[in-house]
Amino acid sequence: MEMWQVEPQEGRPDRWVCRELSGLHEWSWLHGAPYDACERGWQCSNDIIFIICDKDWNPVMKDGNDRTLFPESFPTFEENCISAWNSIKENHPHVITDINEWLCQKSPKPFSNDVEKHNWAHSPEYQGTINEETLLEFDSCGQKKVVVRVTRQHKLCDARWHVYFAGNLQRKQDEGFEYCFGYEYHDS
Repeated sequence: MEMWQVEPQEGRPDRWVCRELSGLHEWSWLHGAPYDACERGWQCSNDIIFIICDKDWNPVMKDGNDRTLFPESFPTFEENCISAWNSIKENHPHVITDINEWLCQKSPKPFSNDVEKHNWAHSPEYQGTINEETLLEFDSCGQKKVVVRVTRQHKLCDARWHVYFAGNLQRKQDEGFEYCFGYEYHDS
């Protein structure tokens, strides 16, 4: 599900709704958002019309659960990412969804437990970014997003690979990416 913040009103608690990622993309109230264990509540009434806004609260589009008013809901962020990726993926035919096995084979010594193995493959302590290249810009609900190829290098072996992500066009320094398409590596 996607989490959406209802525009804050002074003196009132923050409210959140969620939208299903599949089917009719129905809207429901969200309990515990944004920091607790979020749980989908009751479905929003068909009388509610959602005005979808960008990050600065400027209206972009409308939606709701009444499919007579809104026969087709707008694409989810994931659907927008997949559409963007599909437009360029033929240029990247070797992208796979997991590199753990390949990366762990690069370790100079055997792992004594699963934590060591996980850290070897995923810890920022053991890998760094060499390069970041924007491959495509696309729009998602009025926000500029990008598909990016990030080149990573392991710090304790010769492993080098690419990770393909989607995220904001203008990211803050420590801001991560929102969607991962996969990985690409080539043995030398």
